[in-house]
Amino acid sequence: MVLIAVAVASHLPFLMTGPFFSDEAIYTYAGYAIMRGTVPYAEITLPQPPLGYLMLAGEIAITNANLQLVREINFLVYLVGVIFVFRVLTRVSTRPLTSFVGTLIYILFPPVLSYSFSAPLEFTYFVTLVFAGLYFGLSENRLSLFSSGIFSGLAILVWYPGLLAFFAFLGYGTTKRFAETMSWSNLLKKVGFVLSGLTVVLLGTLGFIALYWKAYPQFLSQSLGLQTSVRAGFSFAEKGYFILAYLQVFSPLVFLGIIGGILSVLTALQKRRFGELFFVYWFALIFTLARPIVDLTSSLQRRLSRLKLIALLLLLVGVSALAYSGAGNYSTGQFSNNSFNADEQYVGHYVASIASINQLIWTSEPSIAFYANRLIIPPNSTLWKLQGFFDDVFNTSFTDTAGFSHPGSDLVTPIQFEQSWDSTVRVLIFIRGSGPIPYPDATLWSGSSAMPGVSGWVASHYSSIALLTFSGNPYAYEVWERS
Repeated sequence: MVLIAVAVASHLPFLMTGPFFSDEAIYTYAGYAIMRGTVPYAEITLPQPPLGYLMLAGEIAITNANLQLVREINFLVYLVGVIFVFRVLTRVSTRPLTSFVGTLIYILFPPVLSYSFSAPLEFTYFVTLVFAGLYFGLSENRLSLFSSGIFSGLAILVWYPGLLAFFAFLGYGTTKRFAETMSWSNLLKKVGFVLSGLTVVLLGTLGFIALYWKAYPQFLSQSLGLQTSVRAGFSFAEKGYFILAYLQVFSPLVFLGIIGGILSVLTALQKRRFGELFFVYWFALIFTLARPIVDLTSSLQRRLSRLKLIALLLLLVGVSALAYSGAGNYSTGQFSNNSFNADEQYVGHYVASIASINQLIWTSEPSIAFYANRLIIPPNSTLWKLQGFFDDVFNTSFTDTAGFSHPGSDLVTPIQFEQSWDSTVRVLIFIRGSGPIPYPDATLWSGSSAMPGVSGWVASHYSSIALLTFSGNPYAYEVWERS
């Protein structure tokens, strides 16, 4: 209860202070579109596996597309994840205080505070399911091992890095059990239960996509191809940039993790518990983070002072927050209020006053469509039904938010947007200006040497009726209505 209280007190006050744009808006709008009857992959591009979008669609259905209620449900999912984190650490630690401190670190670390609301797929759902799979996988019960495979499969169906988590867990679990029993037959039986649960989930989902949605080619192109081969890979300079940025963010935890890892290895060697050597896998990192804190405070006095422990944790959070705030050009989390939500909600309500609920609109910012309770018309493309996207989709180079130049992925052309903007599309919203989100509107409007833009076509079929600007917002929202 103490950990849940800390999580609620440290997260809930910031429920609506994070901006609703970028990935969160794309994912949430996709859930809204699916709730409205849009077929995943066939009628809307989804860059991830389907489960997260389906979970968001369910949330949106029961909340009547209320963003605050959707984030509150996501927060409840996060709290379930906190419970699983604590239970996992309790199972792998011989000292109760280590699991308590490790979970506190997980709760209070600034990136966790930031992404607990703004990243429902890559963080909230994913982490909860990964630790649920790990918790059941640490059991000897056959049903629990089968459940571990199911939860691991569900994590993969939210975000593909779940595969890395699964193989890390499988490597740790098999090595630990073999070291304890030295029995291959017993080990293979337990692994078989886990793999059977995983197989049921993955094959069932693939069958559903292919047979019910009839979208297997689109699924492969969007969720796999887009992440692996379609988009340009990072250059050596970019890899170095991102590695250094994340090292800066996680530098306090990396330092504690190294100390905790060394202590865990020494303990394992001393007690000849060689399975513990595999605690260095990422899913047990917070265990090694908690280890030096507990050992340090325990060495100061036999009976640990809770006040000193809390002070030490707050110091860790403060140092982490400084590292985190210096790692990016703008805040995407809960440590700074912003006006984007209110501004885009105003634009959405303005659009809703023009277009009826059955009329389609177009905007590259899905939060506007979500606030308007309207569906976005995708371009006339078989594979790439883009609804909410960035400036990397055209056949022209672009500069990302880190300042690196890339060739475009050439997924769609401006003419495919013109072909889709027929008489049923009542309103177009073009976003002018530059800011934290790399919107594609400027390229789509003006074109490039390799392709013409849509400005002439739009001017001959639509009328500009409003240019909405807001104090402190670098963007202007130009609204065009069908002539």
